[in-house]
Amino acid sequence: PASSPSPTEAATVREVNYYLSREYAYGTWDSCRNVQFGSVGGSVMLLLCGGNQECSFEEFFGYMGNRSLHNSPFNIIFKYTPEVEPPQNFTSMEAQPNSCADVVNGHSCACADCPVACPPLPTFPPAPGPWKIGGMYGSYVVMIIVYALFCVGFLTALCCFSERTYN
Repeated sequence: PASSPSPTEAATVREVNYYLSREYAYGTWDSCRNVQFGSVGGSVMLLLCGGNQECSFEEFFGYMGNRSLHNSPFNIIFKYTPEVEPPQNFTSMEAQPNSCADVVNGHSCACADCPVACPPLPTFPPAPGPWKIGGMYGSYVVMIIVYALFCVGFLTALCCFSERTYN
């Protein structure tokens, strides 16, 4: 509705009814909800939903169309079809929403900001199983051999190099 102009001022728009499909509204919200915004250190929803990161698409559009929050020059009342039929000669917004990974006008969100824009991570082969010798861990077998060699060497040195004293 527009206000009636006084003799000294022009007509101004105070609010607009905007008809859009629930699918379009949800798709638009869904494409933004996981986008990261570095300067706030979190989700862009902190900015687009007035600090509420877990807002619904209805809250998202309600916040964006709220004049008192300085998000719009006039109030935008979002009405979702098919629950609300647009007046005659009006159609609702039913376009396909863009994903944050879509390239629009040569630009898209970066991988750091939009998880779905990231290329798939490479798959690595599974880690090999433990090294075993005769059913025992290989490191245990090596330690047993080293200990046995040490003991044999020690006993050999003890026998060969010790002084024998007899009374």
